[in-house]
Amino acid sequence: MKNRLFLSLAIVPLALGTASCGWVSGDPVVEAETALAEGDLGAARVHLLAILKETPDDHQTRLRYADIMLELGDGIAAQAAVEQVPVVMRESGVGAALMSRAMLLQDKPDEALAWAEKADSSTALGQWVRIGALLALGQTEPAFALADDAVAAHPDDVRLLALRGEMALTERKVELANSLSARALEADGKDLNALMLAGRLDLLREDFEAAEQHYAQAVSANSSILGPRLSLAAVQADLGKLYEAAETLKVLRETAPNHPMGMFLDAKLAFVRGDLDTAHQIMQAGEGALRKVPAAQLLMGEIAHLRGSHEQSIAFLRPFLRDNPGHVQGATVMAQALLAVGETDKALSTIEIPASRAVAGPQMLALASRLSQQLGRDDPYAARLGKVSPPEDLSSRLAAADRAIGRSEWAEARDIYAGLRDEGLEANALVLNNGAIAELNTGNSSEAVQLARRAIALTPGDPFVMDTLGWVLLQSGGDKKEALAWLGKAKDAAPGNLEFRWHYAAALAANGRRAEAREIASGVREFADAAQRKHIDDLLSKI
Repeated sequence: MKNRLFLSLAIVPLALGTASCGWVSGDPVVEAETALAEGDLGAARVHLLAILKETPDDHQTRLRYADIMLELGDGIAAQAAVEQVPVVMRESGVGAALMSRAMLLQDKPDEALAWAEKADSSTALGQWVRIGALLALGQTEPAFALADDAVAAHPDDVRLLALRGEMALTERKVELANSLSARALEADGKDLNALMLAGRLDLLREDFEAAEQHYAQAVSANSSILGPRLSLAAVQADLGKLYEAAETLKVLRETAPNHPMGMFLDAKLAFVRGDLDTAHQIMQAGEGALRKVPAAQLLMGEIAHLRGSHEQSIAFLRPFLRDNPGHVQGATVMAQALLAVGETDKALSTIEIPASRAVAGPQMLALASRLSQQLGRDDPYAARLGKVSPPEDLSSRLAAADRAIGRSEWAEARDIYAGLRDEGLEANALVLNNGAIAELNTGNSSEAVQLARRAIALTPGDPFVMDTLGWVLLQSGGDKKEALAWLGKAKDAAPGNLEFRWHYAAALAANGRRAEAREIASGVREFADAAQRKHIDDLLSKI
């Protein structure tokens, strides 16, 4: 099956030397640069056309224009622009890379690969377009091999990092995708692909506030591109921000009133308002174009289930959960639909993985507990439900704690988690696990170990909780062998997670296995971000 990962070329440097106009107010060169800085590619396109009208032999600017047309999704216009530059520029380097991307947008993967092979294979751009062409042709093995080599050769190239992260998601390697996403954002926090990957990962964690922030940044940096705007509006609808979602869609309504994703978001807004009939009618009208869109699959499944069409709901949700097996809401709806048609065993198996994670909410835990008891199986979920209802502001307080951790304001995070435990969330694995990390970083080692042990008792299969317990034991001077065992389990459960691997290396060193520790830490360092490298370098200096 062909893997369609869409690439957007980074803007190539504009050669100003051939432009006859000077740097004065009203100069199209200045206006083009200003438009690009503001993320307005539509305005930049107009200004570049003005430059080309005055200096038609400015071939670098023509390539720049072609690049912008690719960003705007117009492969035909981009191809026409590149064909106007000299053959030597067109059939090598950036010109060939632009032609490759133009062929992909026109659904001509064979021609895309032929052009990609003419691009400079030693550059990140040349490797990037070739990976895209191979993926479009369904040649996944060489595409993945080339992507790994390309990231190793260009470890700070944001395009390659974001593309490899998207590819990791097709393998369901979420931890690897998270690591690559962090590196892409560090390389360029305003890059469209980096921000869109981060938003997609936020949605997999069902952290809608974080997704809204990343998509809003993508819209701000790329105001002329519809994709980020569509994603932002969808998340705003999920958050119940219906007015904001409608405002976000204004540009879409003006530029592409019949866009299928606009139909999807109209249906989403109707669904959030509780108007199932309208949502159903809209999705039916756009089903042909939307059936392969993951967010639309989920919405169609939810609508069908609530309308009593459970078999149809299962059919919509099956491909969605195949690619997103840990999605809490999708798994919950699928389980409920399976129950409605008498498939109790399948319902429980659908939610076992997401329910085993610390992030599982009360609705899923209650469902998993009920099904386990109904089928006469062990019920590890009831103990996590707690005896009190969670506070209404739980999500906002957890988000505030996450932000505090991101700023390394550990005392603030510790106080938030301690407050939640005092309010009855003693059986919330997420509160316990993250609280343990906060306690460790504020010097309360004994409390950290206790909280980590309580979290692992509730979610013994969660690699993040395994890692926390092992790291807390190691850092607090606890049992080094036990720490090594837990960190080894976390590493094995999530081999793509770089942090787990260097934590394991630190535990190896603490247990006297220095050669193994040095080998693992050195291997991880190449792919780590700046903060992780500092820790790894500290470890390597001691072993």
